[in-house]
Amino acid sequence: MEDKRLFARGDGMDLVRTETIRAKGFAGGYQKAVMPSGLTVLLYPTEGLSTAHCLLGCKVGSQDCAFFDGEEEVHIPAGVAHFLEHKLFESEEGDLFLKFAKTGASANAYTSFDRTCYLFTATQNVAQSVDILLGQIGAPYLTDENVEKEKGIIAQEIKMYDDDPDWRSTFDLLGCLYHNDPVKEDIAGTVDSIQKIDRATLERVHRLFYDPRNMVLAVAGNIDPDEVLEVCRRRCSQAPEGPFSLRRERVYEPREIVKTYAEESLQIAVPLVTVGFKEAPVESPFDRVVDTVILELLTGETSDFYREMYEAGIIGPTFGYDVFSGDSYHALLFSCETQKTGEFSYCLYAAIEKARREGLPREDFERIKKGIYGRYIRTFGRPEAIATALVGAHFQGCTLYDSIDFIKSLRFATVQARFAEILRQERSAVSIIWPKKEER
Repeated sequence: MEDKRLFARGDGMDLVRTETIRAKGFAGGYQKAVMPSGLTVLLYPTEGLSTAHCLLGCKVGSQDCAFFDGEEEVHIPAGVAHFLEHKLFESEEGDLFLKFAKTGASANAYTSFDRTCYLFTATQNVAQSVDILLGQIGAPYLTDENVEKEKGIIAQEIKMYDDDPDWRSTFDLLGCLYHNDPVKEDIAGTVDSIQKIDRATLERVHRLFYDPRNMVLAVAGNIDPDEVLEVCRRRCSQAPEGPFSLRRERVYEPREIVKTYAEESLQIAVPLVTVGFKEAPVESPFDRVVDTVILELLTGETSDFYREMYEAGIIGPTFGYDVFSGDSYHALLFSCETQKTGEFSYCLYAAIEKARREGLPREDFERIKKGIYGRYIRTFGRPEAIATALVGAHFQGCTLYDSIDFIKSLRFATVQARFAEILRQERSAVSIIWPKKEER
């Protein structure tokens, strides 16, 4: 029977292009190879580590609800990318976990707003596990029956997350900030939306988005690069028939927010408050690094805000911030469990306005910059962190080392200029999850 898989075995053994990527003043480097199929392979061998981590990323996520198939405009139900992730772990011989168990690998997968990733960690048989992964992801096993069965499984997963206070607080907040962008919708969809998913929709999304040219394979840690490349050569030897023509349709999203407040009640002991600021999507991934510096200067553990709020009992160890960012969205989030929800948001706004009047603390900049640089460097001690960073950098159009070079050269004037543009209260909202009162 003819093998029509995207990652089929073939006779071609040549790579389209290979290069070694290095950073100035940083030991080591990694290899980048683009296969005839268009799949990018990134290999980062490390000495002294016993494990290897592999991540196969596809640039399709919950945001991809509208696209063009040729000239046809297609709209699909919320949750398709996540649904397809589930089904690609299944085959006629059993699920992918059983196949990996035979090689000693531990596998998993996840879907986010803008990508789907399949991964495994192993101490041996890495190339064999890569072969299993490429073969499985290229050949979805879909029937009307197993699609219907999966709906019940995913519905239970959706209901489970509906009871997660952090999850609910985040999506309540995103519903306040975004009018049209699918980022405000749950990644798995809703119980109602997944009922509209059928086999034909899953097959179409797989055909269009799971093109090797829309994917990247990163393997880091205790690996033999030649063995992994040999597998990729065999699996990815077939050149694509035509140009990669996938066109996404992005909805219009105004700068204004929808509303300033949302609340609900769950079975929790302490209220959870999240404050978010809606920003314009960033043109450069390095703007996310600058925003991280700004948030650390404003609210990091060594800031005046953190010390004063902690001593006043307004915040505690659960306080944190996040640069929540993707291709079409960018928001800055602050959250904390606190009984003093009103004081938390008021003091946060006041701290931002004070910094706007008086300036960010220049004396803390170099220390925070060095701290963030150190966090980047520590990434290279864990294979899973390396592989994840490789995939993220690839999808952002840069190399693993570009962020390191950027943070080293970052100047305070750049941070000040960026701060003048962001964290405006009129584009912010507050979400609170209250403890549910016991019914009497």
